[in-house]
Amino acid sequence: MNLLFIHHDPEIQSEIDDFLQTNKDNCFFSHNTESTIRILNDHPIDLAVLIINHMRDAAVLKYINDNYKELEVLLMASEEYDEIISLFSECQYKTVRMPLKLKDLRINIDRVVEERTNNATYNQ
Repeated sequence: MNLLFIHHDPEIQSEIDDFLQTNKDNCFFSHNTESTIRILNDHPIDLAVLIINHMRDAAVLKYINDNYKELEVLLMASEEYDEIISLFSECQYKTVRMPLKLKDLRINIDRVVEERTNNATYNQ
């Protein structure tokens, strides 16, 4: 599975990368809109994990929804960003509450993989 993590903090990106290295996932990391677009154009991404910290992060969600409608998106945000996220209610995403717990992240990634597998089996 190809995972894209969109977060501005390189230290958090490093922790996520270290944690997920034990799995067979290919992890890509982006720290801004430009690198997100480049990665999405260059690689087939199965799941994008977007940490919402600013309005510009929500704009990335809008871009993904407008250009990659089939892409699964997992949003990680604290309650204070619910209002920003609600502006993009037409976007398809799942939300996980912050603070980030790596075991919760893994559980949610595994859940998306399972759903994709079940849908692929069902559609055959």
